[in-house]
Amino acid sequence: MPREIVEEKNIPLSVARVIIEERLSEGETLDIQRRAYSYLVKFSKCDPEKATKLIDELISEFSVSPTTAVIIANTVPSSIEELRTILAAEEKVYTTKEVEKILEKVLDYCSE
Repeated sequence: MPREIVEEKNIPLSVARVIIEERLSEGETLDIQRRAYSYLVKFSKCDPEKATKLIDELISEFSVSPTTAVIIANTVPSSIEELRTILAAEEKVYTTKEVEKILEKVLDYCSE
């Protein structure tokens, strides 16, 4: 059954995993869906609700772009250096204190 695209936005891997799980439980078992689900199970590192909250906070508190916020939630950087590499794509230059606060928030939400 064809589906209509209603909205397009970046979402964390863990949210995509939940969406694919729902589709698979509905009986849709296309090979690409099973492959995508397998990938998402391996690489999603954060609970879907926590990832969404993290993204919202990164955007509102630190003025991180939505795309970069999703990348941070997907990769869950564990060091300042990793986080700085991701933040390099932003127009804003973040101070060391800001980067430390962002990293602390990431680890609070997504540490296992």
